Amino acid sequence: MVVRQRPARRRGSQPLTPIDAKVALGEAINGDPALAAELDGPVEALTGRTPDGKAFAVPKTRDMLQSLFNPLTPKTSFDMATLAMLSTHMIVAFVFPLATKRWILMAAFAFWRLCYNGGLGWILNWQSNRHGLVALFKRNGWLDPSRGGKVYVWLKAELEAKMGPDYSFE
Repeated sequence: MVVRQRPARRRGSQPLTPIDAKVALGEAINGDPALAAELDGPVEALTGRTPDGKAFAVPKTRDMLQSLFNPLTPKTSFDMATLAMLSTHMIVAFVFPLATKRWILMAAFAFWRLCYNGGLGWILNWQSNRHGLVALFKRNGWLDPSRGGKVYVWLKAELEAKMGPDYSFE
């Protein structure tokens, strides 16, 4: 018996071809001579595709642990909040008696796990089915310098601190 596989359907996007990847990588390298000099061997580029079909090179991001614990990397407000929460957990672990800290840390773990699973699941579902994040940003103009105001300035600083040299916010 021969089983035929149906091609996967992807809503709003199409698979990238090797030519798309090379074009996107070429555009990224041609725009940055320092990046072109840094790449001396074969490069495996990550590419993405917008819902309208345009291919783009996915910018590199820093490792989360490296950005959190390396004192030389710039810290964002999210990094500071994460470090503050980790510090709070460390204080609980050293200050409270064993029976008390077990309950506190267990409750903290359950809270953060539920927030992560439920919150991330809801956001991904909302974005996948309704393009909710894109609509929210467009409606409020948060990525538009003329409409975004303080939110635009804050988002730009947060994103630029996390991205590598091949990323341009504009």
